[in-house]
Parts: sequence; structure tokens; C-alpha cells
Amino acid sequence: SFGTDVFVSGGKIVVVDPYNDAIATDGGAIYAFHPTTGALLGSLKGSHAGDHLGKSDSGSGRVIQASPLDSSNELLIVNPGWNANAGAITFFRAGSVTSNEVVSDANSFVGANAGDSVGSGGFQQVYGPAGTGLLFGCPGVCGGS
Repeated sequence: SFGTDVFVSGGKIVVVDPYNDAIATDGGAIYAFHPTTGALLGSLKGSHAGDHLGKSDSGSGRVIQASPLDSSNELLIVNPGWNANAGAITFFRAGSVTSNEVVSDANSFVGANAGDSVGSGGFQQVYGPAGTGLLFGCPGVCGGS
């Protein structure tokens, strides 16, 4: 089967496949499709075994939605279970030149240590003189001591 969840977000059809094995066993994948043509706009895949990118568990804080910073072009993916629960927050621009990506510390905000679970506390949109920003929860130590 292909995917466990399908929904519309940011003007895209999004298919979530948290058990996808393309990069790593159960690394997971998220696919974005054009809503009228059905053309694949891009994919984002988990990079470690057991990342389960896109999996939604009760209370886990995993989120896939239109980005509050650029809702027409970008998806916000929060995956506290990425890389042994270090956690990753990724802004995914489906349909851009780099739209077939793998979650990594080069394209995501990530926890420094296993168990940091970056993003598991959800997020809050904040407004300030420099513009809009997001604050993300991190119940672990988040790289501190």
C-alpha cells in the first residue's frame, strides 16, 4: 500500500507514508502532489531507521501542515522521533528545485542528542519587530548539560 494518510495542506495533496523504506527501514516519507494535475511536486524522506517521518501518534507532537511563515509554498514537518528521538523540524518547499530531499541537519533544525525530541512540545507562532517567527518545544536537554 502507498501511504497511511492523505490530506490537503498549503494547496497541495499530501500523502504520508511513515513506513517507507526508500532510505532506511521505516524511515518514512511525505509526498506532495499538485491538486489538479496529480503531478508529484516533491518528496521528503526520513534518513534513519525508525524515523517514521510523518507518523502521527497521540501526544507525540508530530505535525505536518502548511507553514505559518509561507503557507502557499511550504510545509512544516515536525518529527520529534527523528534520529533516535533527537527530533527534527523541517520546512519543505515542495515543487522547488530541491524538492526531493532527505531530512538532515543540513536542511532542518535538529536536536543534538538522542532523546532531545525537538518539536515534541509543539510550536507557537510569535510576532516581533523583525517579523514572524516560531518557537518550538524541546522537553529534553537539547544539547545542553
